[in-house]
Amino acid sequence: MLKGLSENILLLLFVIILIGNYLGGIKWKGISLGPSAIFLTAVVFGHFGLQAPRIILELGLALFVYSIGIQVGANFFKDFRKEGLHMIGMAFVMTSSGLIATIAIAYFRNLPVGVSAGLFAGSLTNTPALAAAVELIEKYGFGDGGSVTAGYGITYPFAVVAAVIFVQILPKLLKRDVGQEEKNWAEEQKAMNPAPEFKQFRLENSKCFGKTVGYLDNSYMHKSDPLIMSRVLRKEKISGSRQHELTEYVATEDFILQKDDIVTVVGKTNNLELLGLVFGEEVPVQLLNKDIMTMDAEITAPFFGNRKISEIDMSKHKVIITRVIRGGTEFPPNNDTMVEFGDTLRFVGLYKDTARFAKIVSTKNKKLEETSLFTFVLGLVAGLLLGAVSIPIIGGSPLSLGPAGGSLIAGLFLSTRKSLFGKEIHIPIEALRIMQDLGLTLFMAGAGLIAGGRFMSIFHMYGFELLLEGAMITVITLISGAAYMYYLKAKTLAIMSAIAAGMTQPSALEVTKQEAKTELPLLVYASVYPFAMILKILLIQVLVVVVNTLSVL
Repeated sequence: MLKGLSENILLLLFVIILIGNYLGGIKWKGISLGPSAIFLTAVVFGHFGLQAPRIILELGLALFVYSIGIQVGANFFKDFRKEGLHMIGMAFVMTSSGLIATIAIAYFRNLPVGVSAGLFAGSLTNTPALAAAVELIEKYGFGDGGSVTAGYGITYPFAVVAAVIFVQILPKLLKRDVGQEEKNWAEEQKAMNPAPEFKQFRLENSKCFGKTVGYLDNSYMHKSDPLIMSRVLRKEKISGSRQHELTEYVATEDFILQKDDIVTVVGKTNNLELLGLVFGEEVPVQLLNKDIMTMDAEITAPFFGNRKISEIDMSKHKVIITRVIRGGTEFPPNNDTMVEFGDTLRFVGLYKDTARFAKIVSTKNKKLEETSLFTFVLGLVAGLLLGAVSIPIIGGSPLSLGPAGGSLIAGLFLSTRKSLFGKEIHIPIEALRIMQDLGLTLFMAGAGLIAGGRFMSIFHMYGFELLLEGAMITVITLISGAAYMYYLKAKTLAIMSAIAAGMTQPSALEVTKQEAKTELPLLVYASVYPFAMILKILLIQVLVVVVNTLSVL
């Protein structure tokens, strides 16, 4: 059986993934191993001599972080402007606390430089840092590169499991209602981006009489946050009678306004309140014409995707776009607003015009169901090339982001682009989730097989003390991260995902995602992860120099 698996790497990987997924789904008092069960399963198989190429691990990690970068990139840059320093602080607190603990243990235990570096990389679960340490130590003769792997192999398994269990028990330790916190967070996001409202004003300003809707739009309505006129009520004399009735019109650009017209305007509340100074008194809302209606339509037609409102001839369609709904957020557009595939447009017009416009906007587009494979792979290639770039630092030793760091940055960049070298970018969310799951399982299986092959020999060589010391470093790192985020009064899900990112541990993120209904964990993870990755690669090289210096004193 084992011989058959050793000769069939593909079968070996999927057997490990199958068993690990089953074991990871078993819960005890609400706690499960989750994806880390795949890692532990792989450790057992690795112990019996079964191995897989290292490229499996690197491919999985690159796919995982790259797809996360693409999914959350747009929100990452928006949130980073507000919380950037806090996210950098989180990465620094966790990484530096692990570094200080490792240096202290290495000094008092008189550990070799290589073992100390492996202890740090394993306890903080970072393979790129391990690779950086091995290269530095072997290149400059600070010790034996094999001893780095030794320290890493014995401490990494506990650190993975500890991170997964810690984020699961954290809500119980903090005695918080995660669901209610997440609901409050979602409401806070909505409050920061309030949905537009509409008000009606009687036209009393003589400077507005005889002017077209288009003229007033350009003069008053788009100075800051957009304000959009959608309907006009006008009192008109009934033919053959002295009586008058209100008639409702669609506020097209060429519609000429008159005294006492009642104008319906859509926009944010604080901006609407100022319009009384421009038009006249606010009047109670009254909508009369049943033939004028509001309709929503999702953009799928190729012509409408990734265009400015000004590039769409709205006078031809005879409707007024009053709102754009994107990712659950509503906002009134102006002429410079870029609408995207997947956006929902809310527009006003006569029934026949709105029905026709909705049909045009939502024309079936098979491209939206397909992944732009060329741009997806091109971005990944760029990320891998970026990760391979070496920057000389300490004594000329190289610092690089590695495949994971480079891929994450490439994913974040790609998420902000609509096209690349003339090629349209569209990657369905379902495709990204599959890539994340595939990447995570390949990473856990590959890392487990590598660690399992050395686990027992390393344990016999360095003893139970090294495992305890690694556990101590891991626990100190986890607690320091939790304390920092708690001090910042962060939501529990944010603390959990920030810890997962600080540990650069995908399996801990996966457990956190299972508790969430929003993108909060992914946003926080993507904000902290790149800084944690870079700091670990940098600080492990600092550790090598410091421990080597202390050993010769």
